[in-house]
Formats: sequence, structure tokens, C-alpha cells
Amino acid sequence: VVKHTDGVELEFTFEPRQIDLLALQGGGSELLLDDIEVLAGEYQSIRLMVNAERNTMDSYIELPDTNQISLFVPSGAQTGLKLNDSFTVLAGGSSDLIIDFDLRKSITNPRGQSDYFLKPRLRLIDNSVSGDLMGTVAESLITAEGCTESSSVYVFPAEVTVDGVDDIDIVDEGDDIGGADPITTATVSLNDDGVYEYMAAFLAPGDYILGLTCQADLDQNDIDNTQSDTNAPEQVVSFVTAVNVTIVENETTVYDFEE
Repeated sequence: VVKHTDGVELEFTFEPRQIDLLALQGGGSELLLDDIEVLAGEYQSIRLMVNAERNTMDSYIELPDTNQISLFVPSGAQTGLKLNDSFTVLAGGSSDLIIDFDLRKSITNPRGQSDYFLKPRLRLIDNSVSGDLMGTVAESLITAEGCTESSSVYVFPAEVTVDGVDDIDIVDEGDDIGGADPITTATVSLNDDGVYEYMAAFLAPGDYILGLTCQADLDQNDIDNTQSDTNAPEQVVSFVTAVNVTIVENETTVYDFEE
């Protein structure tokens, strides 16, 4: 369902199907609508209706031990997953839009609940002008003492302040970045050539700050993972390093984290 700024809602239906969101990380996508005619003008929101009720397996999460658990989206079938991002369709023109899920920041496992919860962190991107980011990571940066088994690159807006990050923090004085959640995150994984690599896709052109952490699995959605007097050491997520990059329209920016 897309809503025009004049209040008109346009609803498009298709046969329900399951989409493996995890398989789409690193720039993958699944086509939902193609060659659809809509009114020209500005739109203020998009809603995706999903089947994800409690204690059902129409939506589910598969754990590392292959055990599957129901994935619940509050009001998913009633109001849907809502993006309050505006976009414009020009008369006689076309639009190529991407809805990006940040699964790291979307999935929670509430205590006392039989379901996992999906509270999506969504971005709407104009794919016709977006750029990508990719690179490699030196093995020594993510296997040092204090590292866990999960590493990620966090992408922050360049205008963040130096007062600490809402979710994670850099330990070394002078390297702090903060004041905002990451725009997106990219998992660091080992490729077939034995090289650690990452990719963050569908980024708007502009300047960003990248934070590399080798403790990504400690980042929890329901607590503040910054260093503080109240957080235990196992609740603090630290960055190995932070750097500035620029994303260019319709290009792939390469940044390698070296020793």
C-alpha cells in the first residue's frame, strides 16, 4: 500500500510468498512490483502487509542449529510494516525503489516469549542514484584478543557528534563517534579465497563514517551497548577503528581495513 500526499492510497496485491531476507544480504534483492502505473506526484509512506502471527510458521527464523522458531511481527497483518519515507514519481517518468531491512537491528528474542519478534528497521532508497560500499578486512583486526566470533562494519552518517553512539561506542579517546544509530550494517565474512570481506549496498550518495567491530554478536537491541558504569564488560561493544568514506552515485566505493 502506497499513500499519496493528497491522501489517496494505492493498494497492490500479489500471491503471498516467503522471502529469505538473510539470503539477500550484501546487495541482493527480491522483486515485489514491476511495471506498475501510479499517479504522478509525491508519496508519503509505504506499507508492506505480512503474515507473521504468534505461534505460526508462516514467518520464521532458522537458528544455527537449524531449529526453526516462529517470527512475530506486531500488527503485521493489520497495519503492516510501515515506512514513513517520502518519494516522488515524475509525470512520464519511472522510479526504482529499494526497501532495505537491517536484520541486525530488527530481530529480538523477548524473555518469556515463544516467538522471536521482528520490529523492522527499514530504509527506502532510490536505487537509480544509490551507490555501494565493499572491501576487505585484515584477519588480525578481527581475531585479536577480545574479539568474538562475529564482526561487522557499521555505517554512520558523517554528521554524528562525539558524544557516544546510541548502541555501541569506540573505546580509544579521540576516536569516538556517536549521536545516532547506524544507517546500516554489513557482516564481515570469509570468502572462497580465504579473505574476509564485507559489502553494504543501496547507500545514498554522500559522506559516511565506518566503524569496524569484532564484537558484533554482543550488540543487543534491547540494551545500551555503550561503555558505562552500569554495563558489564560482556555488554559493551567496541570498534576496532573508524574511518571516513564517500559514496558516489551509481558507483561502488572500495575501502579495505588494513593492519
